[in-house]
Amino acid sequence: TNRIAQPVCTATMTLNNDQSSEEEEDNEHARLQNSFETVAEWVRSSDSSTRSISSDDKLRFYGLYKQATCGSVNDNDQQQPSRWKWEVYAKYGAWKDCGHLTQSEAMREYIKLAASATSWTRQSQ
Repeated sequence: TNRIAQPVCTATMTLNNDQSSEEEEDNEHARLQNSFETVAEWVRSSDSSTRSISSDDKLRFYGLYKQATCGSVNDNDQQQPSRWKWEVYAKYGAWKDCGHLTQSEAMREYIKLAASATSWTRQSQ
């Protein structure tokens, strides 16, 4: 009887440890999501008259945001825009360039890019 009970207890303990790991991952993801949303709001509300953000950085922000919030571009569902519509085409390309990242990785990269905001040049007023 003891031989049977011990594996059951071990299995229960392992299950509890797995649940704890899942809870920790959920908590970590929730913290990441919260940080991402806070930073995304900061980027959206940044005063463009006091900061000069390069077009490349703007496109990178866009691509990372779309990857983080929507996942990878699905070429079957979304037709590639015409090159004649250069702004839409550039945004599409920026999003597609982030396709190798998971949504969590895209959130982290977005936060890192925003953290480099101190390197953005201030425009003279």
